[in-house]
Amino acid sequence: MQLDQHYNLFRTVTAANGFPTDLHSFGITPAGTVLLTIYEVIQANLSAVPIRQDILQRPPKRPISRPINKPLPLGPEIGFVWDSLFQEIDIETGELLFQWRASDHFDYQQSYEPIASATEEKSWDWFHLNSVVKDNAGNYLICIRHLRTIANIDGRTGVVLWQLGGKFNSFKDLSDSAATQFIGQHDAQWAPGSNYSEITLFDNRADWTYHDEKVSWGTRVHVDLANMTATLVAEYIHPEHVYSVSQGSYQTLPNGNVLLGYGNNGVVSEFASNGTLLCDAYFEPSKDWTSGNVQSYRNLKFNWTGLPNTKPSLAFAAGSLYMSWHGSTEVRGWLLQHASEPEGSFSQLMRTPKDGFETRVNLGVDMRVGQYVQATALDKDHQILAVSDPVEIGRDLEAIVDEPWAVEAGESDDFEDETEAEQAEALEDVQLLMMFSGLALISSLLLCWLCLGSRILRPWKVVKATVQGYKRSDEFLPVPRGRQGGAGSYVQAVWSSVVGGRNMLYRPLGQDEQNDVPLRGFPR
Repeated sequence: MQLDQHYNLFRTVTAANGFPTDLHSFGITPAGTVLLTIYEVIQANLSAVPIRQDILQRPPKRPISRPINKPLPLGPEIGFVWDSLFQEIDIETGELLFQWRASDHFDYQQSYEPIASATEEKSWDWFHLNSVVKDNAGNYLICIRHLRTIANIDGRTGVVLWQLGGKFNSFKDLSDSAATQFIGQHDAQWAPGSNYSEITLFDNRADWTYHDEKVSWGTRVHVDLANMTATLVAEYIHPEHVYSVSQGSYQTLPNGNVLLGYGNNGVVSEFASNGTLLCDAYFEPSKDWTSGNVQSYRNLKFNWTGLPNTKPSLAFAAGSLYMSWHGSTEVRGWLLQHASEPEGSFSQLMRTPKDGFETRVNLGVDMRVGQYVQATALDKDHQILAVSDPVEIGRDLEAIVDEPWAVEAGESDDFEDETEAEQAEALEDVQLLMMFSGLALISSLLLCWLCLGSRILRPWKVVKATVQGYKRSDEFLPVPRGRQGGAGSYVQAVWSSVVGGRNMLYRPLGQDEQNDVPLRGFPR
């Protein structure tokens, strides 16, 4: 589909012959035609194809042990594969100009992808076409991920003219295999200005079978079609060794810089022609790289003029105005206007330059503002582009002094980080204090137990005995009968049980038929 500069859909292009259009590649040629990719499940005889292909082009670090003369298991006679096609279509009429199918020109045994499954529900993705471009001779350069090759296709017959890389590599590599041994590559293009003598590509250095190198990069290769040699011209490697097992893009910019998109990772980077990293943008935290949480199949950089048909957005919160216009590339400043009525005559309040995607303006307490405010987008010549809907302020700003303090634009993240750090530090202090307090309490209890021993439990036992009428053995003074077992005896017994000696408790005569029988074993 195609959108104009106002983001209106004005054209859709679909694959011919009833095929669904695939997502891997869609490009417009200088002749005004469209090149697109197609995937189709077909039935195939795989009885001659080993289930496990050789996954490495270079010798492995550890030899692969295999019994001598023991053949590899083969695929099913009736299997199903994902076949890859591409079409060239007239963009105006939708007429099919050319169609090419992989299984008509490549052998299944050229694939490096093992046959994990070859059913109709889960077909074998043996080829995996992910880009196609056309040269001025009318031939097509295609990028084939699972064959680890870039092939040139005759634009009249569909015959494979040559392959760069893969099991049937056509070139002598003059760079010690660095020009032809890529893995899981994407986005092969003829380098601009090279007169079809240099190819650029994003070398994932990984696919779903082999992914041990843990770094992806951009590659530029010179191909000498007269002598059939290939030479590595340049490699662009991110200093953080960003690693993408799938997807990716390589774009040569008009000034010679190189823009790499890392596909399976939310990273796009611009390099100088000498490999120096100039600009680095992340769509996700670096700790989430390789997770696949954020993906961008290709990243491109072009001049673009966006003029949305929508109005700018304006919001008022905590004494500040926030304005933005999503999709607009021409805004350079904002004119704020105010009025007492939403349909009234708006007069100028202030001007402010655009500050990033969303511009924030703090309305000070000494400003007198009408009840309604609107934002007008201005271009570089201070001409009006569009006006937002009015926003109701609701009152004069003299009362905003009671509003919560608002962080200055661009400082909110730092402020929140500092606040969170202070809260975390305070929480740690409280936790330490509680821990030491708990240790002190436990130590005190242990010390009391060691010093006083079982005396701590005496008062509770004495209470029971005193209530039952027992008295201490050292009480020689007569106790009036009416006070025996009363409150005084209770208090005295408790105190004596804690600080006294080894006294026994007896029940007075007349209260126990056995006469002064001691309460055995209590207290000790």
